[in-house]
Amino acid sequence: MIETISPEEIGDVLGLAAARDQRTVGDGDVLAWYDDLNAARVTFADARQALTRFYVQQAAIPADRRFRVTTPDVIELARKIRNERVANFIYEPPADREESGIEFRARYRAQLDAVASGRVAAPPHRPALEGGPAPALVPKLRGLLRALPDAEDDTGGDTAPADAAEVSVGAMTVQCPRCKARIGRPCKTPSGRRRPPHPSRVQVAAGGTYDPSAAYAEEQRRRAASEAALTA
Repeated sequence: MIETISPEEIGDVLGLAAARDQRTVGDGDVLAWYDDLNAARVTFADARQALTRFYVQQAAIPADRRFRVTTPDVIELARKIRNERVANFIYEPPADREESGIEFRARYRAQLDAVASGRVAAPPHRPALEGGPAPALVPKLRGLLRALPDAEDDTGGDTAPADAAEVSVGAMTVQCPRCKARIGRPCKTPSGRRRPPHPSRVQVAAGGTYDPSAAYAEEQRRRAASEAALTA
């Protein structure tokens, strides 16, 4: 068994527990705690933090229902504390060279243990992932994405041209200003069905700007034309 906490440190931990719950501590207690905490690979620093968290949690419990800390309590809380430390862990590979599989495993475990033990502080937040291709790649994508097959637009507004070939090939290289479809994703109707790129998206992809008022006027014009055709 690898020793992660010494008998002297166990005595200190039990002394801290006794200061809180007025227990008596004997040699048997030290031996039992030494065996349990070492078997679970709990360090002195983690045991102290676990002990503090245990008694802070006890403060929320009515006095007549509180109980003294035991080794399972310390082990459970110590593991929880270590897991919390590595929640945002990010591996840092060597900046100046490639590493072999063996080197990666050794380096990864060393970094993970350093963060889990609290010797190295982990980032407080995970880095945000930015969607879409890199800006330098966008111009190269223009003209490469095919238009989607025609689909029925169940809204009657901002409909695509009847001929799918008229749709700009690179429309999906920009976010759609109407349905907010992300770069590389097809436009959709409010019901979630795929549809050809909205004209406003085609306009932006071609280097133009999207004018909401002009888009609304065009929508009203098309609706009026549709109604006139139905009543003719």
